[in-house]
Amino acid sequence: MTEPDPPLRHLSTNEAGVLEALLRQDFVGAEELRVQARDVMARPGCGCGCGTIHLFPQGDNLPASPAQTPVRVEGQFPDQEGQWFGGILLFLASGQLAELEVHSFGDPLPMPEPDQVLWFLRTGESTGIPLPSRPE
Repeated sequence: MTEPDPPLRHLSTNEAGVLEALLRQDFVGAEELRVQARDVMARPGCGCGCGTIHLFPQGDNLPASPAQTPVRVEGQFPDQEGQWFGGILLFLASGQLAELEVHSFGDPLPMPEPDQVLWFLRTGESTGIPLPSRPE
């Protein structure tokens, strides 16, 4: 017998801050995602213990984003020595917020604090274009 999904909950301070920081970046479809993010609920998105969450925008007639999935903006965060050890990806389903993924290059990681994340625009190359940490 499978266990029922955990109940929806509000985003934690770190989750909301990371999502907000990602959506401050300028990319196609970001405006629609900002509207969806005004009222979004979450539940754990992975059983490994990482900080990945499934997202559930609340409300009717929310605009669908034309952004590709995962969105072209991704976050990375370094360890104390400046080596990359984790990242953030945002996935959509039918133009709606669906998952904020925390991935690691080792053990599962919790959701980082927003100011730990450096944002990049994926270009299809092995590296992306660095984006400002705090866009105006």
